[in-house]
Amino acid sequence: QLDLLWQYQELEMLMDGYRQEKNSLPMRKELRKLKKYLLDKQNELIKLDEEANRKSNTLNKIYHEYDNIINSLRIDREKIENGSIKNLKQVEELEKDAHTLKEKTVQKEEELKELMEELENFSQVLKEIGLRITEATKEYKRVKSEYDGQAGEIKEKYNSAKSKRDKLRQGIDKRILSKYNNLKENYDDPISMVTDNYCCSGCNMQIATLAVQNLKEDDHIIECENCGRILYRPEQETQVS
Repeated sequence: QLDLLWQYQELEMLMDGYRQEKNSLPMRKELRKLKKYLLDKQNELIKLDEEANRKSNTLNKIYHEYDNIINSLRIDREKIENGSIKNLKQVEELEKDAHTLKEKTVQKEEELKELMEELENFSQVLKEIGLRITEATKEYKRVKSEYDGQAGEIKEKYNSAKSKRDKLRQGIDKRILSKYNNLKENYDDPISMVTDNYCCSGCNMQIATLAVQNLKEDDHIIECENCGRILYRPEQETQVS
């Protein structure tokens, strides 16, 4: 049972090693960096697009106001042409309105010019970000393909070790396995080899000679008095001189 449990632990540690190897692949770090870059650029693109839409709406509003001013000037001109102006006061009011409308026209033209320039700049920025996203996406796909290849090889090794571990588990007493799993919460190596000088390899504390002798008996689970790990020593090595 302890021989099986020791092999079980070795396979679990091998699986842990494969997990760590996969997580530490250089391509994994580069992939996460590219993914973050793409997400940041996409968010930036969304914000710029929203801002461009707001400016476009403002532009349409100014166009509408500009059209109203031009229409007011046209109406005043028609009054002069059709003889609707009868006295000096009406002429003065018309001149005043014309002056005000002219100032508004100049102001709206300046606002339109400024907004058109801003929208043109926005369009250029959006185009540049779009190109960067396209290039980064290509690089992401390339790196992911390479990473998937490396990770796939590790996964095959991991699955092979897992299959062997699961097969071993069927032959291990549930009581012993339960003890092992409880210790697993605190130790990566719940079962510890007894060294040649009868020490626990987990905590390096000396093991009593009687405890080592008891390891020969299949129905005994001997625990380290210091750390609580299950002690193990191959059967051919449990003879105490």
